Amino acid sequence: MSEPRMRARRLAACGAVMLSGAAAPAMAQAPDPLQQLRFECDAARMAAAPPPTLDAASRPRWPSQRFARLRPLLAEQRWLDALDSVRTSLDLELAALDPASARQLEGLRQRLAITHDSTRAYLALLGAATSRDVLRAAQSGASREIGPARYLATGQPDSVIFFDGTDTRVALGERTSAAVRRAACWHAGTARLLLDSLTRPARSAAALALASKRAAWTSYFDEGYSQLPWELWLNSRAARSAARLDPPRRQWIVAHPSAGLVVAGPSLDRIGTNGAVAIELLGHLWYRDPVRFSRYLGVSGTVVFADDVGTSVGPFVHFGQAAKIGWVVPVRPSRAPGIARSGGVLLSVDLYRYLTDRKGEAAQVLRQLESALGR
Repeated sequence: MSEPRMRARRLAACGAVMLSGAAAPAMAQAPDPLQQLRFECDAARMAAAPPPTLDAASRPRWPSQRFARLRPLLAEQRWLDALDSVRTSLDLELAALDPASARQLEGLRQRLAITHDSTRAYLALLGAATSRDVLRAAQSGASREIGPARYLATGQPDSVIFFDGTDTRVALGERTSAAVRRAACWHAGTARLLLDSLTRPARSAAALALASKRAAWTSYFDEGYSQLPWELWLNSRAARSAARLDPPRRQWIVAHPSAGLVVAGPSLDRIGTNGAVAIELLGHLWYRDPVRFSRYLGVSGTVVFADDVGTSVGPFVHFGQAAKIGWVVPVRPSRAPGIARSGGVLLSVDLYRYLTDRKGEAAQVLRQLESALGR
């Protein structure tokens, strides 16, 4: 073989290698249809700036860009006009598709119509836009229908689905054309941005209300009067506003045991304290602080068992967490000599500790009074 012919073959071989090497990255960079579908239907991406790779003709249709052009309408509270513009845009794009492709997105057209009607009802509920009206709107069926989550896509292994489980279900797969895919995802993304902006005040108000109620329930169980299982069962069925989700303002006391002290003696100078077990047979209390639940008033009928005093009965009054005091009369007095048979004062352990801790302060006040009287 001649030298020029061999040189030509070597050059052709090198060229083929170079062409195959250049083609390999191009093939590797070819977009996967399913990956592209998920990328263009992702809610977080649609709310951000359009990707740099998006062609110039499609950039104005990207949801964040379309939503930005609708802001003047939102500033004027023309929410229905903004939604109608999304519906009109979808109809224009569907008109350019073949009938079979347009039918794929019929569910989206129906859903936008439902959203329009629900938004009208929601705006009517807002009324004067007081905090109460906003909360009422947030709890309404219309609010649930127009929640931005309604327009979130559900990712499946081989598809992306909008409005799953409804009559307006729209399923997109890797074989879905780019025109259908973008019409579906980008209009749904724009509607979601609109609804998110519309319902954000009500959702924020509802979140604050729920946080307040959660704090109230925490205080109710931490600061309120303790409940045994049967009391909890009874009080959970007490009349209260289920719609407001507030803790009960009243509480029944039934067969509630507690530790106490009976202060009694045959005379004032021979008063003693006796540890006792008190059982509140039946009582009722009312909370005066619906936020902290540490302030309450209550009264109950109590049976008291004490070694040196015997079995006593009487009323027991609650003035909050620490101040609980009652007067008990023996029904089966102790036989121990020198013990008063006329009754005694029943104190909660916390109240007794409070009084004894301040015994020095009381003595000082008495001395000041004696000194003032002596002058």
